[in-house]
Amino acid sequence: MGADYGLGNGVTRKEIRENSYAICIGFPYTSGTFAKNMMVKLNSNGTVSPVAAVTDRPLGRVSSDWDGNNEDHVRVIVPFIAEHTAYADGDIDENEFLSCSGYDTTSGLPKYKVATVGDWVSAVCKSGASDTTTTGRVGILYQPFQLGDILEAQANIAVIGTETNLVGVDGSGSNAAPLVETEARLDAHQVKIDAIITALVAAGIIAAP
Repeated sequence: MGADYGLGNGVTRKEIRENSYAICIGFPYTSGTFAKNMMVKLNSNGTVSPVAAVTDRPLGRVSSDWDGNNEDHVRVIVPFIAEHTAYADGDIDENEFLSCSGYDTTSGLPKYKVATVGDWVSAVCKSGASDTTTTGRVGILYQPFQLGDILEAQANIAVIGTETNLVGVDGSGSNAAPLVETEARLDAHQVKIDAIITALVAAGIIAAP
């Protein structure tokens, strides 16, 4: 009697099925044109560039033709191992990059928080959750990556572009009077501008001033 048969000659083979998961994520770039299905690698500063040699470790593939002169991010299809429930270590929102911050013994789930510069991203949020809850869903990445400085530069640029705190020179806030930035706001902007310059120099995009 063969190994595949049990009592009554019934077939007892075990079937194993594997599921494939992926998510499309936007990554910053330094330069270049990216074609659909092009494989890209992740650079140390958080940007992506085309795979050019067998020694390059691929991150994922580009989802559509894309001209680096027209967009801010390259859309990359990144595979992940599985989708799981997670403990929210701070509020997490859909499509945010997440880092594992530990393990919650009460729920028996790994803890995830929104990644910041320098953190290792190991998951992407698939379903948001509020702090200390277990209603979130995350996609565990095959290849964790370190969040680069260039992402912080982009965030600071966005903040400066949306912040407005102009007041009249007479303090009334009236548009009739010349408008100036408050000293506190100017100081805050200077800090962000310095961080942008530092990040862009570290990424090799601009020379040190």
